[in-house]
Amino acid sequence: MQILIREMQPSEKGEVEKLFKRSLSITDRMVFQLSFNEAQKSAREQGGGALVAEYDCEIVGAVSVRIQILKGKRIGLH
Repeated sequence: MQILIREMQPSEKGEVEKLFKRSLSITDRMVFQLSFNEAQKSAREQGGGALVAEYDCEIVGAVSVRIQILKGKRIGLH
C-alpha cells in the first residue's frame, strides 16, 4: 500500500469537505472547518495551506497548516 501526501489543489476543496462530513462528528467538523478555512486564507497569503493523503486516486485524509511568525521565526500550526 502506498499513500501519497501532497498539497491540496483548489479544485479539491469540495472533495475534502465531503471527507470531513463523512468522517467527523458535527462538533469536530465545525472546528475543523474553521481551521481549514483559516488555512486556505493563509495559503493565499503564502502562509500555509492544506495537505491531502491520497490512496488509489481517492483523497482519504487531510490536514490544514497555518504559518505564523513568532519571535521572528516561521511556525507551522495545524
